[in-house]
Amino acid sequence: MASRLTELYIGSVSDKSIFDENIDSHLVNLASTGEMTLEDSEPGMEQKAVLADKGYQSGILTFAEQAKNDRIASDRIIVENYFGWLKTVWATCSDTYRCSRKSYDIVFQACLALTNVHVRLHPLRAEDGDANAQYINRLNAIGAKIIKTKSAPGKAYKSKRKVRLSMVLASENTFLVICLEATPNLALTMKREQ
Repeated sequence: MASRLTELYIGSVSDKSIFDENIDSHLVNLASTGEMTLEDSEPGMEQKAVLADKGYQSGILTFAEQAKNDRIASDRIIVENYFGWLKTVWATCSDTYRCSRKSYDIVFQACLALTNVHVRLHPLRAEDGDANAQYINRLNAIGAKIIKTKSAPGKAYKSKRKVRLSMVLASENTFLVICLEATPNLALTMKREQ
């Protein structure tokens, strides 16, 4: 699997424009010498394409074709797990370390490096999920703690404000009751004005 980190693009630059600007690097990474021996070697395999999954469109598959598809799908799961892990690490790092445009590249490179180290220590296949689940649970706990820490000052402010408002309203109501009791004619005057 080849991952390439491009520079930070400021503003609303489309993915297509970024891809076109980095086409040379993509062509180098897409070229491989051993593609004739891959499991999914079929006619037209020299061509690269982005395909949407529509499911199988023809008749029933043979056992060999189904087994071949299962092996290919298993490899795709590894790719999905890699990017899932990268997203988890990026979410934690970007929430912990506020990225400026100057530090964006270094933080993202650190995330890629952490993901690559993790993949070497804990393979991404579904059977190897115990260690992966532990790490994801730990990162989720860290994220929940960060969210709780960020929301605590807001909760404290709201509760203190509620106490202040109740004290102000209570003192105004008390003042009004005292005034009305002291001057019964004032109460009649206020009712007439309303």
